[in-house]
Amino acid sequence: MSAFLEVHLTFADPDPGREIAVALLAEAGCTMFREDGNELWAYAAAGEADPEAVEQVHGDLKHLGLLAWEVNEVQGENWNARWEAEYAPVEFGGRATVRAPFHPAPVQGIDVVIRPEMSFGTGHHPTTRLMVEALLDRPPVGERVLDMGAGTGVLAIAAVRLGARACVAVEIEPGAAENARENAVANGLEQAIEVRCGGASVLRPEDGRFHRVLANINRNVLQADWAAYDQAAETEIVTSGFFPADVPALAACASAWNWEPAEVRTHEGWACVRWKRIHP
Repeated sequence: MSAFLEVHLTFADPDPGREIAVALLAEAGCTMFREDGNELWAYAAAGEADPEAVEQVHGDLKHLGLLAWEVNEVQGENWNARWEAEYAPVEFGGRATVRAPFHPAPVQGIDVVIRPEMSFGTGHHPTTRLMVEALLDRPPVGERVLDMGAGTGVLAIAAVRLGARACVAVEIEPGAAENARENAVANGLEQAIEVRCGGASVLRPEDGRFHRVLANINRNVLQADWAAYDQAAETEIVTSGFFPADVPALAACASAWNWEPAEVRTHEGWACVRWKRIHP
């Protein structure tokens, strides 16, 4: 299993330090985050993070109630063992359940089975919850869906369970991409879900346009890759992975490509925006 950089932070009060820490560490190269009360864990695959930038974040947070800061190298299997002990199903009001293989199947709603790995995306994070809820409220029946920053594949699996006829799931971290493939197989959806390892560059002209693009990625990546989303999306882009305060900056970026917000949702300090194409 791959090695990961782990930054573990503890705050006297989670607000506003924790949100600022996520934003700064994302800029430093961390791509995966886990929160619990006053604690935050940030992760980057080997070579992803800039050590000097990470240490600069440490200094920037000292005046924001930071009580403890610890940087470690961890192995993927350590994360798996922790999840085996702590992972709980995520329920969406009887409409969906995201669960591990060792949990019983739900009696109603769609069933999404995820074997948790270092890649996260298990439905516990507020951004993943927001994205799943967006799919539940507007099921992609008969659609071709693109899932950017797929992680464990939870959104791709949910989309197909909700009626999408096919989904391309793109994930830049090799271990996460492999986990997404395994989860597609575990759900019996390997024929409907194609997993590609990489970023926006792995999209192909022959892909054509997707009815819906899902992107649960941090603001910097969303802004950098909006041109690719514009080329890939037919009518709708749904994004999360950022804070409500980031929405105006994203809207300015999207407007340059002829997109505007159709709906903004928030949950536990995170935002999710459904974008529609502006027709001349």
